[in-house]
Amino acid sequence: MKLITYTDGGSRSNPGPAASGIVIKDTDGKTLASYGEYLGVATNNVAEYAAIISALKKARELGATEIECLADSKLVIEQLSGNWKVKEPNLQKLWLEAWNLLQSFKQYKLKHILRAKNAEADAEVNKILDKETGSKKKSFGEDITPIPDCVPPHAKRVFKGVLFDTYQWEQELFDGSHATFEKLVRKASTDMIVTQGDSIMVLKQEQPGKPLYPGLPGGQTEPGEDHLIAAQRELLEETGYVAENFILYKSQSDGGSKLYFPVSTYIVRDAQKIQEAHLDAGEKIQITWVNFDDFLQLARQEKFTCPLWLKFDMYEALLDQIKKEILRKTIFGD
Repeated sequence: MKLITYTDGGSRSNPGPAASGIVIKDTDGKTLASYGEYLGVATNNVAEYAAIISALKKARELGATEIECLADSKLVIEQLSGNWKVKEPNLQKLWLEAWNLLQSFKQYKLKHILRAKNAEADAEVNKILDKETGSKKKSFGEDITPIPDCVPPHAKRVFKGVLFDTYQWEQELFDGSHATFEKLVRKASTDMIVTQGDSIMVLKQEQPGKPLYPGLPGGQTEPGEDHLIAAQRELLEETGYVAENFILYKSQSDGGSKLYFPVSTYIVRDAQKIQEAHLDAGEKIQITWVNFDDFLQLARQEKFTCPLWLKFDMYEALLDQIKKEILRKTIFGD
């Protein structure tokens, strides 16, 4: 008998309160089991492994001889498929347990799916975490912030785009009259200043319709995704690098009064390459490494893409030796 498992794992604060979500179906799509398990304090990756281990055990109890495992954790799927190395000691034991369970089935298949396809397992995770932590986190696919804090509570979204939403509201003026105010809200993003020794990673990127330009690793935060998890995911996907040390440098809007664009920038120290990059069809990326002085000079390049406030910090470092040393120590930690 063949069964299909959908698994998800999540941790609030990473590490923090964590839970796994499991949904098991037969080949006709009938749900045979759907549940979540509280794991205590753990990381997202540990929770993802715990979910697939629990699902494999449950499927075996249900009499499965063939199994298809679907999960939105690319890390877990690629590691269990043998494509990515398992370097983290705390994951090696979990990887071995999951691998041994897979071998107990006559046939098995591992497949990475998008989070939108894994909504049921995601809901099980959040159901458990809501109960254990007393705080509500919306499942993937729900409107996470219907009315963002950057606009008044009575504002209405009049347009929903791929990246930008438009909000409008009636604003009382100083003379008592009213006018329609408007603001663009862009989906959140992450950027990273990645170091290896005394060098900083700079990506030479090319996108359809956009000539080659230098920039930092980073990308869009998915709905419901923690900023740190987004940064870790983007670094792995764009470059094939991982690191244990992610330090939040700044998190603020990179837009003016009419645009709200939340960007979280992390300093990532001593990154190590574990795989080849997995790029989208619309990306071409070449990894380069520069020293600190050359990194600062990038602020003078019009095409260099990074948060505007980071360019200000870089300009100040070029003009002021004290601020230059402060920024150098902030990035490299020495």
